[in-house]
Amino acid sequence: RVMFEAAEEAPQSLDDIVAERADGRFDYWQVKYTPNSENNALTWDWLLNVTGKTDRSRCNLKKWLDALQKIDTDKLGTIQLITNKVPDRDIEACLGGGRHLDLSKAPESIQSHVEATLGSRENAEWLFSLLQVVHSDKGYLNLENVIYDSLQRFTDRDGIDRLLIQASKWTSFKDMPPPDGWITLDVLNSIISTQRHSPIPEDFAIPESYEVPDEEFHSGFVAEIESGRK
Repeated sequence: RVMFEAAEEAPQSLDDIVAERADGRFDYWQVKYTPNSENNALTWDWLLNVTGKTDRSRCNLKKWLDALQKIDTDKLGTIQLITNKVPDRDIEACLGGGRHLDLSKAPESIQSHVEATLGSRENAEWLFSLLQVVHSDKGYLNLENVIYDSLQRFTDRDGIDRLLIQASKWTSFKDMPPPDGWITLDVLNSIISTQRHSPIPEDFAIPESYEVPDEEFHSGFVAEIESGRK
């Protein structure tokens, strides 16, 4: 199951998207997108930039480290930073074509800054051993097309349109979908199913053969509803 904006299920700064696996482990995705194509570099400066002016203000790396330290490692799955930012040369060198930052490949000034910010070299290496960096993602530009292509085997266009509408609500309102905000396979199936019951139109015609249910049928039907049986 999956939850958007999972503030009550995950530590702050790792709560954008959370998924609980069948084995009880949790995956965390932190999403950082910018619409500004002229300021779209993934840099050490961006990772280390402190937002805010209070004593509690922290940079992105410190926020993620603090959040990670609150998670039971036995229940920890994967942690990903997903962004459309493009690595500059320093970050690209540290990634080395992979998804994990190698601090030893950063300039010495950056290494010292990171160690001071995170409290120790060990903290930094532990964070980077867990944090996967998924960068340069252009999927948001044609996300709807990707969704349509992925789901057209399972539903029709109306089903996909319903899912997009509901997904927007899930990111905006607490405990959506009900009852607790978790998105399960049953929830998805109920939205995209092509076998959904259609409401009776207001101008429907009553067949001439229709007969009003007798008292016995009515009483039994009401009793089943009240007892919770289907």
